[in-house]
Amino acid sequence: MKAVTTAQMRELDRRTIAAGTPSAELMDRAGQAVARTVQRLLAPHANHSVLLFAGKGNNGGDAIVAARYLANAGCTTTLILLGRRTELTGDPLFHFQKLIGVEVREWPCPLPTATVVVDGLLGTGLSGDVREPYRTAIQAINDSPALVVAIDIPSGLGTSSCVRADVTVTMGLPKIDLLQPSAVDYVGRLEVADLGFPAAFIAALTTNVELITPADLVWPQRRRSAHKGHFGHLLI
Repeated sequence: MKAVTTAQMRELDRRTIAAGTPSAELMDRAGQAVARTVQRLLAPHANHSVLLFAGKGNNGGDAIVAARYLANAGCTTTLILLGRRTELTGDPLFHFQKLIGVEVREWPCPLPTATVVVDGLLGTGLSGDVREPYRTAIQAINDSPALVVAIDIPSGLGTSSCVRADVTVTMGLPKIDLLQPSAVDYVGRLEVADLGFPAAFIAALTTNVELITPADLVWPQRRRSAHKGHFGHLLI
């Protein structure tokens, strides 16, 4: 699976939208993918409570969509906005207006206990170091005993203030920054959500970094009577 830069991902988004997929639909697919991962993490637990942090940009929009799907699935869902709800615009505002059954709070605020916390604070558009109020919100996420799911990338990755996620659900294709050795302790388990980008657009991307997944491996079928010596030898 190809790994891409932030610039390549933005171009893939742009081409997909220009080809007829509305940006609001891509955001809906992203949020739904996050909600599926959260539901899977919640399954072994009796308490299906989720706390979602949403920034003002598209990363926050993905969290807003995830909140809607989780509430619809019967989860106790609280959405924390980093800013005022009157500051939301574009696709995040469009999806915010569709929320039903979600408790919405504006940061700073008391935080309820939750089984899973979702990080939708900052995406790949961050430049420079993390500033307030995001720095304090990131610290609150890291101080939580809950499982942490990061949307696209852990907020603040590559800076001195970074979310430490148990699972990162990245959109479309893995970002090269997520695969660096310095990111291992913050990304957790990496999941790649299929947003339906056209295969031709992905094929046109040029990169020298790839993520090997089980789907990329071809396992030859073996006879039940086969012996290990039939399949080669390894000298270490």
